[in-house]
Amino acid sequence: MRLLLALGLGFGFGLGSGSGFGLPQTSGAGRRPGSVMERDEALALAQRALPGREVVDVTGIETVASLWAGMGAIYGVRATCADGDGEAEVICKRIALPAGELSVGDARKAASYEVEAAFYEGVAELLNGEAGCAVPQGLLVERGRGAEGLTICMTRLPGSVPGGLGRDGALRAAAWAARLHAFTWGAARADEFVRMGLQPQGSYWYLDTRLDEWEAIPRRGWQARLRRAARAVDERLKADPLCCVVHGDFKAGNMVWDGDDVAMCDFQYCGKGCALKDLAYMIGCYLDDRGARRGTPTHPLERDVLEAYRAELAARLGEDAAPPQAAMDAALDLCFLDLYRWMAGWGVWGNAFLEPRAQSVLDRIDGGKLLKDEDAYRQAVQRAFPL
Repeated sequence: MRLLLALGLGFGFGLGSGSGFGLPQTSGAGRRPGSVMERDEALALAQRALPGREVVDVTGIETVASLWAGMGAIYGVRATCADGDGEAEVICKRIALPAGELSVGDARKAASYEVEAAFYEGVAELLNGEAGCAVPQGLLVERGRGAEGLTICMTRLPGSVPGGLGRDGALRAAAWAARLHAFTWGAARADEFVRMGLQPQGSYWYLDTRLDEWEAIPRRGWQARLRRAARAVDERLKADPLCCVVHGDFKAGNMVWDGDDVAMCDFQYCGKGCALKDLAYMIGCYLDDRGARRGTPTHPLERDVLEAYRAELAARLGEDAAPPQAAMDAALDLCFLDLYRWMAGWGVWGNAFLEPRAQSVLDRIDGGKLLKDEDAYRQAVQRAFPL
């Protein structure tokens, strides 16, 4: 039997069985400290990650990728076992924070690795079991061992990462999201998972962590209205009753398909938030929009995705406990507007409907005119989207 292990990254990642492994050269000339994993170190790590296996040797080591801002690397380790099971592959994610004061972006990324570690220490097993959500299983989390700050190992998911996301895939992904959300439904339940180490605010574009991008939003044109409305929209989403644990980076690159079965990886931004954040991100940025009319404020598959999501949510929560369609539609509108707010200061991308959708939601709030101040937008948001 062949055992494959992998690490969650800041993007969808899988190391295929055909990847070439080579033992590193013994010379350290020209290398950054920590950029190479030595053979003895790799063997010891594989043995700690696989305590139930008799790992006896390492036959290959590969530096697979570097992490954001030089914060570490991902390594592939191929080991042999003497327990009759043959070969094992271990993918190791090692995080080492840079010295000195971190930038806002680096601090956000550093904190996300701790969240990822907490996820694999306590949450992954629950999702694979009770929740019915396929995710990698955590194998090893080590903090402060040697020169490295954090090491995470987990099982590799069978299957492959899709090149795109069409209707059938989106419907199955929406059902996966509904199972996660149902399992963690309600603010009190979501807070339990925050106490386990998940993000107090799920996703990576929420306003409190993107103030630099908010400052960069134009002060002229319709986006000036978006800039002034940002805090009111953020506050309304924080109070939204459709609260649960969201994946936080619900994109095609973090989905792994094995036939018709979907699993998710990359839980660095997993935490408490409005449920529709996950669907807004997937629909707005990754769902194939071929056939959409230019300038339209909706995605042609949006309704299908919402119906599939609500059907699975109702099956898990019960029809009486599931939110009405009107509440989901309102939350999705606000999530689209909030997502575009981040893009307006960072750089706009994704599907073409997202900008006209944001404009139409903002028109609903302020009637197409810049309101006096942020308090005026708070009142306008409450009128347009009452709790």
